[in-house]
Amino acid sequence: MNVVSHTMGNDAPSTLVLGLGRSGYSAARYLYRHNEPFELADTRATPPMKDLVVNEFPGVKLHLGQVSDELLGQFERIVLSPGLSKHEPKLVAAAQAGIEILGDIELFSRHAIAPVVAITGSNGKSTVTRMTGDMLEADGYRVRVGGNIGVPALDLLDDDTTTPEFYVLELSSFQLETTHSLKPASAVVLNISADHMDRYADLDAYARAKGYIYAHAAVCVINRDDILAASLCPQSSRQLNFGIDVPRSDDEFGLITKNGRVWLAQGSRMFLAADEVLLEGTHNLANALAALALIAALGIDISKAMLDALKSFRGLVHRMERVADFNGVRFINDSKGTNVGATAAAIAGLDAPIVLIAGGRGKGADFNVLARAASGRIRHLIVFGEDTDAIADAFTKGLGGSLSITRTRTLVEAVDKSFEVNHEGDVVLFSPACASFDQFENFEQRGDRFRELVQRRVAEEAICKP
Repeated sequence: MNVVSHTMGNDAPSTLVLGLGRSGYSAARYLYRHNEPFELADTRATPPMKDLVVNEFPGVKLHLGQVSDELLGQFERIVLSPGLSKHEPKLVAAAQAGIEILGDIELFSRHAIAPVVAITGSNGKSTVTRMTGDMLEADGYRVRVGGNIGVPALDLLDDDTTTPEFYVLELSSFQLETTHSLKPASAVVLNISADHMDRYADLDAYARAKGYIYAHAAVCVINRDDILAASLCPQSSRQLNFGIDVPRSDDEFGLITKNGRVWLAQGSRMFLAADEVLLEGTHNLANALAALALIAALGIDISKAMLDALKSFRGLVHRMERVADFNGVRFINDSKGTNVGATAAAIAGLDAPIVLIAGGRGKGADFNVLARAASGRIRHLIVFGEDTDAIADAFTKGLGGSLSITRTRTLVEAVDKSFEVNHEGDVVLFSPACASFDQFENFEQRGDRFRELVQRRVAEEAICKP
């Protein structure tokens, strides 16, 4: 192991920050700002943040390369990056030896000074997190939004500009499985679909990790349309629920049809018409209902200012983002669709023939599920990247050869093909159902590239059009 040796004060460090990703780096910043001795480690010999941490944390020892049992045994606690599993044998042994294994959200939970709105799920959690934060801010509340989206949770604690009234956090299953002190004022598991099957033994294990969010929640918001997600909430807890059917009581949020229009509602109280929500897809109406329920669970009345914020919410970049309209065809960037469930939801929410571009690294996903969800809804499938064959074979098997499928190598080729096969009235949906790491650094870079390719092609064709 390569060790960059420094010293930090006279006290022996009791904490090892293991993993120098975004959350590990924020944990190191937090400990350093609060003058708590610690050391750093990363299993990579040359992590991307090496020079940064050496410069920013002078006097802190940095261990690089293989992590030994001897090293782990020197510390009382290990702050673990979400990218590393606590089920790794060395970490299991460390825990059995009495060493505390925790993550950045556990550290945050011990020092948070305001109520927490906690949001997880396989799909839609970033959208609901932003919606909820925007609506609370529109009503005048001081809100800090972050976690698995935007600002790391620990960085939210050291913002001295204002005293927060609420934290709104997006949380991943990886973060939740190293958290036990979180006591949200309201919490939701939006939905469960297969994701990260390369890390979890099965879907139930993945769901259990998501379910930790409900363990100490004052109010559990549940999705009554998702049996597995709803089952994670303890029966003894106070509950509100949401779904896309008609709400039957004031504890239910849903959709009501009146005078030919569909309305978002709580019980019989109608908030706003569904056609006033700018985001495309029924799944985004469910996201809006979840955000409304999370706020109501805080004991806050839904105000006009909140509804105005919801009506003006344009969504997140890379999540059902309309990037072009050309010759009667909509091009939608859903690069954040990194799993089968997200892409299935995107498909279900559209009301036009679909040319689907999918592909990347599948993380052990079952693409047969996606093929069944897409049956009768997509007109042409274009696949690219590492799991091209797995996706194409699943669709061929599931749809009996009734679907046109094009296999390509790169996103460039896939976008070019989409311009060849689309028809007026189609939607070209880029929702990969896969991680981006076979060809891109992250889903953001992948989505930016899709947007760039589409808009460049539109501009070129517009110039050539007689």
